[in-house]
Amino acid sequence: MAEFPSAVEAVRAALRFQSRIHEFAAADPEHGRVAFRIGVNIADIIVEPHDIFGDGVNIAARLEGISASGGICISLSIHDQIQGKVDVDVVDPWRASAQEHFSSGSGLCGRHWWLVQHDGDIA
Repeated sequence: MAEFPSAVEAVRAALRFQSRIHEFAAADPEHGRVAFRIGVNIADIIVEPHDIFGDGVNIAARLEGISASGGICISLSIHDQIQGKVDVDVVDPWRASAQEHFSSGSGLCGRHWWLVQHDGDIA
């Protein structure tokens, strides 16, 4: 789990993280098969010295759970804050184009969005 001061910084960090993991796995395909799911949400949280918790954390965990393996799933509030600020396409799973991603095995992300890099891969 990670905390960021802004939605844009959180999404950029998630994209960089997934990119690095993909590079690692590609460099050693036999032993480097590792994939992480990421859920990104923005909400008030409770911060304690060694933990953070609250509804915002719980929602991010649920988004992570429905993300594609190696993917990123964002909440509506994140979607609204990153529009035009992060160089990715955002796929609405309820539109026809998103259904193509679903049928290709990326998974459906409820009423949330997948981040799609410009090469067409689900991020």
